[in-house]
Amino acid sequence: MIGGFKSTGGLTPIQETNLNSNTLARHTHSNSTILINTEASYTSAEKTKLGNLTDSFKGVYANASAISSAYASPSAGWSAWNTGTGTMYIVSSGSWINSGISSLGNMLQSVYDPQSISKDAFVLGNMTGSLSISKITNLSSASVDSSGNLILPANLTVSGIFNSPNGLLKSIITSGIYLASNVPSSTSNILYNNNGTLMFNGTALATGSSVSGTTNYLSKFTSSSSLGNSIIYETTSGYVGIGTTNPTAKLQINGPTKLGNGAPAIQMAYYTGTMGAVGTSITINHGLTQANILGVQTCVYASDGNLVQPSNNDSTWFEVYVTSSVITLYCGANASIIAGRTARILITYTA
Repeated sequence: MIGGFKSTGGLTPIQETNLNSNTLARHTHSNSTILINTEASYTSAEKTKLGNLTDSFKGVYANASAISSAYASPSAGWSAWNTGTGTMYIVSSGSWINSGISSLGNMLQSVYDPQSISKDAFVLGNMTGSLSISKITNLSSASVDSSGNLILPANLTVSGIFNSPNGLLKSIITSGIYLASNVPSSTSNILYNNNGTLMFNGTALATGSSVSGTTNYLSKFTSSSSLGNSIIYETTSGYVGIGTTNPTAKLQINGPTKLGNGAPAIQMAYYTGTMGAVGTSITINHGLTQANILGVQTCVYASDGNLVQPSNNDSTWFEVYVTSSVITLYCGANASIIAGRTARILITYTA
């Protein structure tokens, strides 16, 4: 190196001196001044860095083999441009490797994420279409069975809208589904949790905080989107009560019933009593309004095993009278077979 110009090789020292002198003579005074001033303006550190940079870059080569042939034993910090791949090659552990740095195109994953730690973040951040299950972190072992069910190895967290455009979403849930409380900006055809109330399409479903009731009561809609108690109660024995929580039959209604539009609302009352001696009467309090009584049915099982109803037959003679407050039963003078026997009375009355 003489006079700031590098020899092209093949010249004697005298020829190099003459060449450099002639070349410098061709520069004008102003150009020489700029060159001298520019070089003089560099600090020692900057000159060292510039020298290292120039020395570390080994030039442009057609392919990796050409680089390796030119520099078979490279040093750390060296670099060379591979025009075949359009990328910079650098030295790592004494060997030339592709750095992935190029003048155009996408950066190689080996540069931005050599351990594949953030691969999914880059993919998801730039995707516009569908994403394969295998591309989602922690779902590489997920599968779809022959029935089309998605089988997940762990919990699935969805921060946006989970869309199933090609059909129904089928799933066998063993640990429940958790929906964080959030009302989306658009609720059309969306299932979501509004502070504990399960909503769909902007309307509350009959579940969550919309459900209230008491054990054993059959439910009913208390509003268009809420459930509560009806008046129908079912015991653990399968007895159903209306107006009572202690039914003693398959169906017990405590209150009037009405059969047909023109029929009255009716109820029934049942009484028992023991017939008196022959020729005597007994009374039973009924507690009803006499004017509301529609009918009285009475029978006595006689000692001979027959069912006896009121008649004037001498041996089974008995009569029934209903007053404003009592039922009177008279045992005929010769009706010894019903004397002391149990009488049963069923009264039908209006509400």
